[in-house]
Amino acid sequence: MRRLIPAILLVVSLSLTIGCGPGVTTGSLYTDTTIPADLSDNAVVGQSGEACSMSILGIVNTGDASIKAAADEGGIDRVGAVNTRVNSILGLYAQHCTVVSGE
Repeated sequence: MRRLIPAILLVVSLSLTIGCGPGVTTGSLYTDTTIPADLSDNAVVGQSGEACSMSILGIVNTGDASIKAAADEGGIDRVGAVNTRVNSILGLYAQHCTVVSGE
């Protein structure tokens, strides 16, 4: 019983702090969220582009999730809106994508 209480406190405290970050809602087990990031006066047309970065175990992080990379991928010269999509599974794998629309 003496070991059980500290173990329970550890699990509870970790579950409350995992995934904490400003402006992004995250779940400790799974996250799949799209968040509006920016909007300009430019017209938002049907063209869109996406650029992603990914993280494995929070140790290795690779990719280019910049607005420029997303605009280049979609052939967009004038950005109208920017959204951010975040996916995470148990903190073992995470993906952060920037989705740009415009003309």
